[in-house]
Amino acid sequence: MRKGLYRTTPRDLEKRSGERRRMVLTELIQSNKSANQLAEAWELNPNSTYKVLLRLEKRGYCVRGAGNKFSAPFSITDGGKEKLRRLILTATALGGEVSGGVGELQAPLDGPVSLMRIPDIRNPKELLKRHTANQLIVEKKYDGYLTQLITGRLYSRNGRDLTDNFPFLVKGTKFTKLHLIGELIYRDPKGNQDESVVTHIAGTKDPGKALAKAAALPGMFQVVVFDILADEAGVIAQRSFSSRRERLEALNLPERASPIVIASQWEWDEFQEAFDESVDEGGEGVVIKTLSGKYLWRALGDQAPTSRDQWKHKKSLTDEFVVWSAYRTPKGSLMARFGQFWQGELVKVGELNNFSDDLELEIEKLLNAGPFVMEIKFDSRFAGPPGALRFPAFHRIRMDKPITDVRLPKEYS
Repeated sequence: MRKGLYRTTPRDLEKRSGERRRMVLTELIQSNKSANQLAEAWELNPNSTYKVLLRLEKRGYCVRGAGNKFSAPFSITDGGKEKLRRLILTATALGGEVSGGVGELQAPLDGPVSLMRIPDIRNPKELLKRHTANQLIVEKKYDGYLTQLITGRLYSRNGRDLTDNFPFLVKGTKFTKLHLIGELIYRDPKGNQDESVVTHIAGTKDPGKALAKAAALPGMFQVVVFDILADEAGVIAQRSFSSRRERLEALNLPERASPIVIASQWEWDEFQEAFDESVDEGGEGVVIKTLSGKYLWRALGDQAPTSRDQWKHKKSLTDEFVVWSAYRTPKGSLMARFGQFWQGELVKVGELNNFSDDLELEIEKLLNAGPFVMEIKFDSRFAGPPGALRFPAFHRIRMDKPITDVRLPKEYS
């Protein structure tokens, strides 16, 4: 039997596992295969391989030729090739080994990807139970758009190209073959951050109008870079954060008064100083990182992984929720239903009203186009499923976040 062959395991039964699909598509990209041929090569029952082929066919990733269900050859489609590329990117991002036979599909990062989620931590001192102080570093958490700066172009966290709305940020940059991660922020003349200005300019459909609006503002836009996923040598996201930070510092980015700057860092014993300074200038708090941590990512469009080596500590508790419907109360106010995903199912967490008249109209307009992400403030969550919110209040609409990234914390599942 060949090394690394497919075996049915409990993990294969997980809904989101892509291992079976990846291995079958890898075989099909080399040559057409039938269920019998795959079963013989992998010493499996043909029923098992046929079921995988049938699922791929239903999704348009392969087509069946003439013959009965076990002997009919299946061939990969262009959609199947793209799916295989995404599955390979995901396996690479999660540290997996991908064997040969896929040629150009193993190309390095060449565009935006799905960036990892940073979990909240209420009491940062809990980290000292698992890490020593010298293993941790603190950075400010900025209040703007999470962005990807790739070879001179600027993308949002979900892959939208923002370059034409913010050309002045990337004009003249000499970054080639670099994939940088940072926060796009706006600072008013006093240095305070205002996320609503970023949303306004980013959401302007006409780049010319966006540029005119930005030019009329008294403050300045910046991209604060805090990580790097790839450089001229290829993907480096799997390296330790301390190694990636050294690579960032080698770019000689300034820390202030420039369109693109590098994020400042604080030692653990300077945590409160960093937090207070961040909040004073309109930031959200701090991000705590282990020096040994990797950066997790997946192919664009796939569900974002959650970091195991970074945590955010914010000035007030907030989280993202999917708003999927709303109704009018007997008094006429708009009540929005919101929830979070758990294993592919949207779980209702609660309802929220007390919106302004203008916001009610905006919510109704957004819902006409489908579910969207809303960030909600709250004091705490009740213990037990589904983690209902204590004193929820509207914070902001998050059009920069895909609904698939909104997930129910495990303790409330």
